[in-house]
Amino acid sequence: NSSVVLSAGMNPRLYGYFEQFTDFFPDKDGILKKKIVFSVPKWLDIELKEFNFNGFDIKKTVTDSDSETIYTFTLDNAPAYFKEKDSPGRTYLYPHIMILTKSYAKGSKAGTLFKTHEDLYKWYASLVKLMHNEPEKLREKVTELTAKAKTDEEKIKNIYYWVQDNIRYIAFEDGIAGFKPDEAQNVFEKRYGDCKGMANLIKQMLVLAGFDARLTWIGTKHIAYDYKTPSLAVDNHMICTLFYKGKRYFLDGTEKFCAFGEYAERIQNKEVMIEDGEKCILDKVPQGSAAANKEVFTANLSLEQEQLKGTCQRSFLGESREYFQNIYNHFESNKKKEMLDGYLAHQNKSIKVDQVKMSDINNREQKLTIDYTIDIANKVSSFDNEIYVDLDFMNEYKEFQLKDRKTDYEFDYKTLYESVITL
Repeated sequence: NSSVVLSAGMNPRLYGYFEQFTDFFPDKDGILKKKIVFSVPKWLDIELKEFNFNGFDIKKTVTDSDSETIYTFTLDNAPAYFKEKDSPGRTYLYPHIMILTKSYAKGSKAGTLFKTHEDLYKWYASLVKLMHNEPEKLREKVTELTAKAKTDEEKIKNIYYWVQDNIRYIAFEDGIAGFKPDEAQNVFEKRYGDCKGMANLIKQMLVLAGFDARLTWIGTKHIAYDYKTPSLAVDNHMICTLFYKGKRYFLDGTEKFCAFGEYAERIQNKEVMIEDGEKCILDKVPQGSAAANKEVFTANLSLEQEQLKGTCQRSFLGESREYFQNIYNHFESNKKKEMLDGYLAHQNKSIKVDQVKMSDINNREQKLTIDYTIDIANKVSSFDNEIYVDLDFMNEYKEFQLKDRKTDYEFDYKTLYESVITL
């Protein structure tokens, strides 16, 4: 049994706390009964927005008095959070209440808080104005990156890829740093920053190079909301938007191997808020296709005394390429060959990999290919005059047993996998 009581108190400045509060009914243990009570003074205009109540035994009552409105929610008999990997974010699954603070009028004090996304942008923009960027400290590096570029697009790529390659992502969000980007020169000199600091560095470097680049707020796919819900809970990420030749390109410095014009699954089709002076622009990151992420496994095998031997090639495009590049670059330097052989063999001791040749592992813009020889044991059986050969030796989707699953399974990205095995 649990009970939670929330009061707005008497201070209009508490809206900052309220804006960040979203209460979820379930928890890590099952619930017999839970009660949440909101005591809202008349001077404060809020909306209690309900999400995912269907299918749960939740009752709501509202009691009015001259000084306050009391909202009471009770939940009976709810299961614990589902402990399943690769599930959608909690905001898609569980009943919760988001507190939207809109305005206040108490005595001689009155003001608008977050009634619309424009109000949310004004607050974000006020934090941006607090920054003290020093672009001159970046000029030498920008000049170096663009001096030999033959086209504007090459200049853009050189800057974008340099940030991906040289700035380490570290999330440090203490206090206002959770919302205010770090100055570009700080991120440049430290060689690390969070998403906001990296987005600001990309913007400042591109502006120095003569391009129109702007800070952009976004909520990743982990979050179910969009900017129709004006709340600090709507976004959890920042990127940079480039306006170039009549198009908008979304640049995410935290994606280490994302090519210019490609977008990670976690931000595809998500609404963005782009800075535009005193106003903002709402847009959406383009939706990608499975074909853009195609992965192909090809094997040409022969039968030699109950062994399968031959050559293989694996190729990767888009996010399948990025996924592999991230895996490979996390291998320890002195164990890269061992780890790569194990990866190609699916950690199967019956499969031996040799003579591995790989295309440029750091190239973001071309198909990545890996060629190798393979020797497979325990996949051929002889009985009398018949030979049985198991050609499905990779078992790519062997672990996908979903019959007892409580939540949807969410892939890391849209997948198109093709396997061609010739004996």
